[in-house]
Amino acid sequence: MSKLFFDSNGIKNDVIPSIENTIEQLKKALSMCDDISPTGGVATASVISGAKKNIQTEIDSLIKIKEWLEKCLTTYENRINSIESTMNAIKVDEIIKKEQWIKEITHEE
Repeated sequence: MSKLFFDSNGIKNDVIPSIENTIEQLKKALSMCDDISPTGGVATASVISGAKKNIQTEIDSLIKIKEWLEKCLTTYENRINSIESTMNAIKVDEIIKKEQWIKEITHEE
């Protein structure tokens, strides 16, 4: 039987903090757009407005990704804890009896 192990530390310690940092940097960029005084008239104001909308869309998307990753990690950790609890609750004697029973049924020695 092969085992699959998923180490969630990389997501917790690297990915999520990087996403949070990117969100903060984009929020700073959004704030900087508010500080720009368009001198080129309507065209420049329109470009700035479009940039702000695009930045906000990216911020919203990153927040959703971050929340999804956090939910996945919580679900994963809860499931692993549940499996470990179940495994710890199984008595060794029961396992041995089941293995013997399987051998008897399959006529293995």
